[in-house]
Amino acid sequence: MNFERKWMEETAAAVFERESELNKKETSLRRKKEDLNEREKQISSESQEIVDAQVRIRTLAEKLRDKEERVKNTEMHYNTELKKCREAQKKVAEMAGRLKKKNEEMKDQNLNLEKRMVECDALERQLRHWQRELEDGGTTAMSGDGSDLGFSF
Repeated sequence: MNFERKWMEETAAAVFERESELNKKETSLRRKKEDLNEREKQISSESQEIVDAQVRIRTLAEKLRDKEERVKNTEMHYNTELKKCREAQKKVAEMAGRLKKKNEEMKDQNLNLEKRMVECDALERQLRHWQRELEDGGTTAMSGDGSDLGFSF
């Protein structure tokens, strides 16, 4: 019986040892499972953050495309307006050149008119002078010998 008892004690010790090892493994597995669950939660949370970030990136990309389109349209409008402005400036410069030329012509015409006015004034003075001579000569001719009418040829 001693043998049986010894065997039972050894078996009990082995079972106890095996149970102790299994309990340690179970505790270890439970910790690993808890760690794994915690990692899954973290991964799930990080995955959601990534999904949210992707949504934000898509939204920002759409906004960026819209802004690029508006900038492109604005630039095209600006270039069109700039072209119109340059054409208008060219027309203004041409008109300024024509006005300058016309001004020069008018100055020349004004000078010519002033010369003609001076000539006309001189001719008027000459006519008045002759008229006075005629009148004086006519009075002299009426009162004088009558042979000369005051004309000298």
